[in-house]
Amino acid sequence: MSAEVILTTALFVAVPVTLKYVLAFEIRTQVARLKAGEREVAGLTNRLAALNQEQGNVRRALTQIQRQRSWAQTRRSLIAQELGSARMNFPRPASTPTSYASVEWEALANG
Repeated sequence: MSAEVILTTALFVAVPVTLKYVLAFEIRTQVARLKAGEREVAGLTNRLAALNQEQGNVRRALTQIQRQRSWAQTRRSLIAQELGSARMNFPRPASTPTSYASVEWEALANG
């Protein structure tokens, strides 16, 4: 009977000790997964910050391009107005028929 008591006691002691080690290894595995997940989240957070910064840069560049386009359009319209004004200030010469073209055509035709 003392062997049965010893074996029963060993069983009662072995079960919690075994459970303790199984739980310790499971906890270690879960902690490693958690740390890997935290590293992944940190990497994704850094990537998101970089993408947000790049998005801001692209928006600023787009705004600058739109402003430059607006200024170019304004400059073109001012130059067109100045050109129109200059054309109105200078009279156009009366078109007179010249014989140069006909001379060339006649030379080619008589060739």
